[in-house]
Order: sequence, then C-alpha cells, then structure tokens
Amino acid sequence: MILDFTQLSKFPFNETIREAQDGDTDATRRICRVAEPIINQVCSVPYFTDHLGKEDARSIAVLALLEFLDDYRGQTPDSEMPQLIKHVVKCAVLQQVHRQETHRRRDVHVAEQEDDEASSDGAAVTWNRFAAPPADEPEQNLLLQERSGQIKEAMEQLTPRERDVILSLYFDRKSIDETANVFHCTRQAVSKVKHKALGKLRRRLRHAVM
Repeated sequence: MILDFTQLSKFPFNETIREAQDGDTDATRRICRVAEPIINQVCSVPYFTDHLGKEDARSIAVLALLEFLDDYRGQTPDSEMPQLIKHVVKCAVLQQVHRQETHRRRDVHVAEQEDDEASSDGAAVTWNRFAAPPADEPEQNLLLQERSGQIKEAMEQLTPRERDVILSLYFDRKSIDETANVFHCTRQAVSKVKHKALGKLRRRLRHAVM
C-alpha cells in the first residue's frame, strides 16, 4: 500500500513539535494521531510482522516516534516531515528485526556447541537464551548490567510503577498479559507504562555512556 502524504504534509509539524517539547501533551497526541497512518503502514510490512508480530512492531514504532519528538532539533519543512517520520520509524523497526536475527543466529550457534559438548563428555550443558542480548537496548542493558551503578541510577529515576513493570517484564520475564494480571490493569496500560519507562532508561543510559 502506497501512503498518500498529501494531507499529512499540510500539518504544522515543526510548530506542534515545539509545543510538545515545551510540555504540551495535547500537541504530542495530535502528532501521534497524524502519524498513525505512517505507523500503520510500517507495521503492516510482512517482513516486520513475521519477525516481530504486529503488536511488538507497533510498540517499537511508537517508541521511535516519541523519541524522535524529544530529540528533533531540525528545520525540515513541514511538507517533508511525513517522509522523515516514516524513515525514522521504519529504521527503528528494521534495526530491531536485525538484532533479533543476530540473537537468533547466536542462539543456534551456541545450541550446536552445546550438542557437541554434551555428546563428547556426556555433561548436560545449560544455556540461558536471554543471558547475552544485544547491549544497545535499554531493557537488554538492564539484563547485562543490573549490578552496575549506571543501571541502578537509571532505575531510580523511574516511578515505582514503572520500575515494577520493567522488573516484571525483563527480570521476571512475564508477558504483558501476565504483568497486567499482576497489577490488575489492562495490557494497554502496561504497554503505556513500559514505553514511558524505556524512553527514560534509553535517554539515561545514552547520557551515561557519552
């Protein structure tokens, strides 16, 4: 499906982004509504949905959009903003697919090594599939560096609910549905808290390594 950007290009993106960066939540919501067709198009690409599922692809896309709104300092003409947003969102989802593929290939390689070792000495070799994910994602950094001062400091910036959700999803490895049951709320509420918390962690960790 080819998205017609004619109507989208008439939206005052630069002005509205400035309002959003000044703390106007209504401005953020307006941009998200305008960008909805772009996100829907990207998240309908079979290559993305086959690897991530439509829901996870959408979560990544929305998070990428919100981060873009926080970081944008350019002067791209409003008429070109839809294409720029599409590029940003698409790259974020594609990058996650590539990370997943890399992680899957590593798992296969390790599994083959385990089979070889088990057959040679009869010892059962265990492997935690999630012990070494790519280290440039906030949630993955949490798993890799949970005892580091940087991670502890980043976690302390979260609200109690955000911290509980992150711990449930990435330390206890509960699904979104299971986490929603624990906190007696909807899965949409868990997703919203998750996205906000990851945004804080991503920015905090990015600054920590600069």
